Amino acid sequence: MNLQNVKEALYAILGKDANDEGGVCYWVEASDIIEHLMAKFKANPIPNIYAEYLLKQQVVLDNDGVHYTRCLEYRGICRKMIFGFTNKEFYNQTVNWYEDEYTQFKTAMNNKILNIVKDSSYPYDYPADITQDLDIVIVLIDAYQYDMLDCLTTNMYDYLVAAKTELEEYQRKKPNPQVENCIDFAELMLELPKLECFEI
Repeated sequence: MNLQNVKEALYAILGKDANDEGGVCYWVEASDIIEHLMAKFKANPIPNIYAEYLLKQQVVLDNDGVHYTRCLEYRGICRKMIFGFTNKEFYNQTVNWYEDEYTQFKTAMNNKILNIVKDSSYPYDYPADITQDLDIVIVLIDAYQYDMLDCLTTNMYDYLVAAKTELEEYQRKKPNPQVENCIDFAELMLELPKLECFEI
């Protein structure tokens, strides 16, 4: 099956004509938490026979027709599935829910977290930007430890990269164990898979 035939088949599954210039279809790979959220927002499961065409990687197909397993760097063998949708708003709704209601990342970004760091037992006083960096890393680590986070959105990834850089710079000037721990946690979190949306 060539790529054009795959595209036409996928568009047909999603109820669109691949030759229609009026719209574009999208796909996203998901597992566990994101899989449930995609279903919540009524994204369409894509049959697993198309996974290798979209991922450009070998997979092992499950018998259920939608799931498959593949090897991810740092994570090993993971069970995944692909969802498709005709409107990117489906994806945006999922990301918003995941960042806000599920992981509290957006709440932390909007400075609505009640200073987790200052309420802790660590006897350190930080500048406001460092306090927020530490708060957000702690929020994400908590979400991960309670099985509420298994991948990073683009916003999460970009913030963690920036926060890690700021914390490392602060640690060089005023080393302390709490900042060092959060740097290690940020590095760990950056190994999680990224949640990304692609055009079919």
